Amino acid sequence: MLTESFVASVLSGQKSTNSSATKDVGIHLHDFQPIAALKASFKKSSTPANCLAVSASHIFAAQADKAVIHVYNRERGNQEAIVPFPERIHTVAFAGDPNGAGVLLLGTEGGRVNLWELCTGRQISTPQSHLQATTCLAVDPTANFLLSGSLDSNIHVWSIPALLSFSAPSANDISQPSPYAPVRTLPNHRAAITTLTVGHSSSNTNIAVSGSKDNTCIVWDYHTGTALHTFLLPSTPLCLTLDPADRAVYAGYDDGS
Repeated sequence: MLTESFVASVLSGQKSTNSSATKDVGIHLHDFQPIAALKASFKKSSTPANCLAVSASHIFAAQADKAVIHVYNRERGNQEAIVPFPERIHTVAFAGDPNGAGVLLLGTEGGRVNLWELCTGRQISTPQSHLQATTCLAVDPTANFLLSGSLDSNIHVWSIPALLSFSAPSANDISQPSPYAPVRTLPNHRAAITTLTVGHSSSNTNIAVSGSKDNTCIVWDYHTGTALHTFLLPSTPLCLTLDPADRAVYAGYDDGS
């Protein structure tokens, strides 16, 4: 039988002890097929856009205005841990086998990208690659490439295996590129990057799509850094997704449409 589900997170508004909306703040796991129903709720979480990541066993939620990640166990239905970080997290993504441990990727307020190996607990942080806060992350289907967007209007492409490598070249060896530097930068936008999505192909011709506050949407060949097409949009896109065949891109705008 076909079963589908989705996870929705809620961000709290202005603090008010009498607000009915406060009761809805949290993370909610909904069954979509075969019967639409609320399956589970995880409270004590206020999660901004782009700050939720899901694996087969856990949910990871960066908290608004706090430098912590809440970790929830999907099977047990409880909060498993609160993990602190040196700076606030503005975006979260999961890389690796959804049924395995994988790597949690974090974009920080200071323009860095942090990698957290869930099976070992090892954490890696890049230097400040973006000039402003990292706003969105996207991982390709091979889990080899990571794209990071920022308020500085740039998109960096990273090699995840290089970032996780134990055999990094010496800082004095100028003949080898630093593993903590982006593979390339995609610079065509003229305002803050709001959203990123990557196609479903595992080939070296896969595409990525970015949205920005300049009200444009750009389709990229992120393997070469080539901008394939630019779409002018009626409003600022807050979220993008590609259909399973990568033939169409769907956008959600800041006006709710």
